Amino acid sequence: MDELLVLLFLLSIFASGYVVGKIHTYFHVARLLRQVAKDQGIDIEEELRKLKIDDDVEEEEKPKKLVYKLMVEQHGDLLYLFDNETDEFICQGSSVQELAKLALERKKINLAAVLHGEKIFKFKDGESTEVTA
Repeated sequence: MDELLVLLFLLSIFASGYVVGKIHTYFHVARLLRQVAKDQGIDIEEELRKLKIDDDVEEEEKPKKLVYKLMVEQHGDLLYLFDNETDEFICQGSSVQELAKLALERKKINLAAVLHGEKIFKFKDGESTEVTA
């Protein structure tokens, strides 16, 4: 029993030393980075403020993907546009051109590859063009 307590005591000392060492290393590296930035004439606080401002931009304003993969379903005269990966409904319209415009306006989809039956369309800046091989 005493051997188990000694082992647990030694393990706790080792774990504590490891954590203290990691914290010390973090602060040492941070101090070195600040010194190098100062030597190079970089204002770290200003750079961090810029990053903070960029992070504060609402998620809705940031495009989530560079190129969206979309698909069109047709029911009667109406076309329904969905995200091919998530099946999320994007918009509906009467033409592929209208879908491109609405996708840009409502979901900020600037660039997309769109499957409509056997045809493939490219949406760019609210305009659609058919892609041919």
